[in-house]
Amino acid sequence: MALDLKLNLPEKTEQKSQPVEKKEPSLTDSELSILAYVEQVYWETGRIPTQQMIIECLDPLCSPATKSKVSKAFAKPRFQSALEKRGLEYQADTKLLTPTQLLLVNMLLNVEDKKSLRQKLEMLNINMAKYQSWLRDPAFHSYLTMRTEQLFENSDHDAYKSLIQAVMRGDVQAMKLFFEMRGIWSPKLDININIESIIYRVVEIVGKHVKDPTILTQIADEVEQLELKSGAKA
Repeated sequence: MALDLKLNLPEKTEQKSQPVEKKEPSLTDSELSILAYVEQVYWETGRIPTQQMIIECLDPLCSPATKSKVSKAFAKPRFQSALEKRGLEYQADTKLLTPTQLLLVNMLLNVEDKKSLRQKLEMLNINMAKYQSWLRDPAFHSYLTMRTEQLFENSDHDAYKSLIQAVMRGDVQAMKLFFEMRGIWSPKLDININIESIIYRVVEIVGKHVKDPTILTQIADEVEQLELKSGAKA
């Protein structure tokens, strides 16, 4: 009787080859030189230099070969990618912001959103270098500053409300601030009054025990000078 023996061997599975990511070609030496100049000028002036400025810096004679190198560098995607990674973007002479910039400002000024700056930037796929570059853009900086000042002004009600709540809880420091804001009490004025009263009491005591009018006059003159100096400092 023949035995039908089957071995339970694991089936061979075809291994799928993983797609190999294409590495971005590295920049040439001339492209690196152009990139370094662009980055230096940008952080010194806040503006990306024009191609003509770059050509004149690299080659005062402005030879055709240099012009060709610069124009070809800016035309290559790898060079544009290197600029973008460093947050270097040409800023158009316009006050209009991009939808991404407007959305970022709204996210930054949302006081209820507890995410960090880095988290908010990552949500919009913005690196820190690009954000720092936007802050140097007059249009973006002006808009962000204006919106921040508006938020500050609109928070007066919340600040007063929080102060009143602290006073109602019996917070002594809040009470002092409240009375000082209302002009009812001032710690500086209170200190000045105490010092003045002490000086006059000392003068009265001295007058009881010193009978020489010359000495009394000298003491009075010195006290008057002290008062004048304290008044000038105030």
